[in-house]
Amino acid sequence: YNNVGNRYQKWTGSSGPRTLTLQMTLRYEDGSMEIVSSNSSWQAHDGPISFNSIYGGEDHDARLEVIGWDCSPFQGTGWGSVSLHRGPGCSVRPQLQPPVKIRETLQPTHIKDYNNTRIVDFGTEFSGWPVIVVQGRAGASV
Repeated sequence: YNNVGNRYQKWTGSSGPRTLTLQMTLRYEDGSMEIVSSNSSWQAHDGPISFNSIYGGEDHDARLEVIGWDCSPFQGTGWGSVSLHRGPGCSVRPQLQPPVKIRETLQPTHIKDYNNTRIVDFGTEFSGWPVIVVQGRAGASV
């Protein structure tokens, strides 16, 4: 919740630095279980997303992707130690809302170029993820 930037947003404050408290229960097909919890052995590294807002979109720099970070084994060379912070002082409960799922795939109804900007109209308001294919030089804005 560090909403700073020059685009549409409803709130421009900050709730402090990015933090994570995690306890995840893994249930394997053989019936065994494992609990994974965040702790001081974890490491961190900046990723490709430098801005994210439900109202203002997302800035993603593909040049900053860390290849293989989500695979085992991973060495984490150049990653730093995490800082431990006190929790929020409240009880932590499971996330109860249903998972986000693809419910419909939309196709554009109109595409228009205007002032060096391409406007893609899907004919309705929606929340979703566009799937696009682009070409250009590294670092160019899309």
